[in-house]
Amino acid sequence: MRDRVALVLTAATAAVHDVGARLPPTFEDMLGWHTFVDQVAAAWDRIPLADRRSTSIVVDNYGEAAAIDLYGPAFGLPPALSGQNQYGLWGLRGQSPRDVMSVQDDAPSLRRYCVDVAVLGETAATYARRFEQHKAIAFCRGLHPSLAKRWPQNVSFE
Repeated sequence: MRDRVALVLTAATAAVHDVGARLPPTFEDMLGWHTFVDQVAAAWDRIPLADRRSTSIVVDNYGEAAAIDLYGPAFGLPPALSGQNQYGLWGLRGQSPRDVMSVQDDAPSLRRYCVDVAVLGETAATYARRFEQHKAIAFCRGLHPSLAKRWPQNVSFE
């Protein structure tokens, strides 16, 4: 058993680090999930209950989406939407949102698609990937055009 642990740690240590990262990417991808979902849930709670019924959560990548899908139900969060990889192929997962809560780097860019944008929070987790730090958690009210129409543009396989 100890040999297996050593092999896993050696392989993880050999992984390419992000510049300035505290941990190898394999661990960074998982260790910040609880904190990330806590922050998303706190922002979600700031949305009026009546608006949450028609609001979807959209994130940049499948890791963030998986974190919400795994830990979010305990907070009453809906299944996450992401255009990246398999999540993109899953589409809107049965949702027809009028509004979205988006976790992304550029909240002001939402203004061209929303009647109103309000930043509700920010992501920050000590051990998360650098590119997942300090993202805005923004509420986009009155999405236009609909997410269903925009979805094909969101799908990417990076």
